[in-house]
Amino acid sequence: MLVSVVVATRNRPELLRATLLALKAQTHQALDVIVLDDGSSASARARYGDLWRELDERFRLVLQGQDGQRGQGPSASRNQAIQCAQGELVAFCDDDDLWIDADHLRRAVSAFAAHPDLDLYISNQRVVYSDGAVREDWLP
Repeated sequence: MLVSVVVATRNRPELLRATLLALKAQTHQALDVIVLDDGSSASARARYGDLWRELDERFRLVLQGQDGQRGQGPSASRNQAIQCAQGELVAFCDDDDLWIDADHLRRAVSAFAAHPDLDLYISNQRVVYSDGAVREDWLP
């Protein structure tokens, strides 16, 4: 089952790199990753060339607007990216999030396959703040 993963981003190429490499490492390899850049600066966009050399054909970049323009926000970016999605399922992963469990998508796809009436799959997350503090359960 092909899964389209939507990643909205703006001016965070280092965080985006970590996110995309974590997606590449997923055991479920039938991916269609759409990265929608919402008006990042020219310098941030210039870094995408090096990043895309680490990825493969499953990763697509959509540039929204001109370099450095006022962004439309993550919701508008996600909605635009969904229009490009080719998968049977759509998943969202923010540019500052990491799916550290390589089986995350495999488990989600298995849940949808086992329960054809399933509409939504939500998983918990562990939050690591910039000061090093950790919140083990986002959804207790």
